[in-house]
Amino acid sequence: MGSIDVDRIKQNVDLVDLAGQVVKLRKVAAGEYAGPCPKCGGTDRLHVKADWWFCRQCWPPDNGKGHDAIAWVMWLDGVDFREACRRLDSGAVPTDRPRRAPEPSARRYKWGDPAWQAEARTFVHEAVQRLASPTLGEPGRAYLAGRGITQETWQAWGLGYATPRHPRLRAERPAICLPWQGRGTLKAVQYRFYGDGIEHGDRFAQRPGGERTLYGVDLLGTHCDTLVLVEGELNALSIWQEARDRLDVVSFGSDSNAGGDLAHRLAARYRRVLVWADDPDKARLAMGAIPGARGLRSVEQDGQKLDANALLQAGALADFLLAARARAERPTAGEALGLLQDTARPLTDRLGAVRDWLRDREVRGELGPDYDNVLTRWLGMLGEYEREVRI
Repeated sequence: MGSIDVDRIKQNVDLVDLAGQVVKLRKVAAGEYAGPCPKCGGTDRLHVKADWWFCRQCWPPDNGKGHDAIAWVMWLDGVDFREACRRLDSGAVPTDRPRRAPEPSARRYKWGDPAWQAEARTFVHEAVQRLASPTLGEPGRAYLAGRGITQETWQAWGLGYATPRHPRLRAERPAICLPWQGRGTLKAVQYRFYGDGIEHGDRFAQRPGGERTLYGVDLLGTHCDTLVLVEGELNALSIWQEARDRLDVVSFGSDSNAGGDLAHRLAARYRRVLVWADDPDKARLAMGAIPGARGLRSVEQDGQKLDANALLQAGALADFLLAARARAERPTAGEALGLLQDTARPLTDRLGAVRDWLRDREVRGELGPDYDNVLTRWLGMLGEYEREVRI
């Protein structure tokens, strides 16, 4: 074999077909397949596309890039570069490694099961890596950028990118993966589908076995001043991105969570709680369960409601939140009346004591005629003050 045309050899090899000779692969994203590694096993450590591959344990990507077909033959069969090229160029790659048996169908676990945790965490980890990949994650990053979400934000919230099977369309569709965690435990994996064929009611689905409670609990700060309960994960991300130094935010996943025990216990730690829910039932449920909670409504413009993410894209979210927080600092009418009464009560008691003392002295004739005008003036002022306090 003389000079080696490496580019031609690699162009003539489809690594999915090549790896598929020795392992059972399943599709995990557009053009990407996964399966057990032929050397170290597992269930989905090996990832393959037409022009690259890697094993998460045996041979991870180099600087985010997978390995080529020549490296596959060298690694799998233990041959040198020239022999690997010869085998690939001949159109047949001899190997004595048998095809692995098909993997058994996965059981249906719940989020508290260790097996569910292991599988879901692997899926989320791969989705996070895929979103960060310069090539594989470009569609997901473009979608998030279009929604105004920065890289710092989607990395902090652990977002990923994958193409899970859509439950209604029964086909793989691109989706942003949103992990719901609490105290380090993964409780649900939400999919936010987008793209052609995705209607308004088709946007969301989740990995089977999960349970959505409150989204963003692990990112709560320590200032405990103002908490925002909001509908929608992207709205929560938007608020965190604009105001995380001034307030905390979580998203509720269902009507019951909006006014549930977890939300109630969490809200008790904060001086102010704002509920941003355009659904009247969710708003009433949350505000009824959380004493002192204030309601927020999305801005309406040309008949369209602008939620937190829409305001973020319009560059108006920071000002909206600043104004909302300022309004929350002002006491309600009931709070103001209670504060006035609490402040006035000690003075009222003292004035009442003076009034009783003066009247007692008057009855006993211990006050001279010079005190008549003083007594009348005192009693008049006291009566006017008491009327103002009652008002």
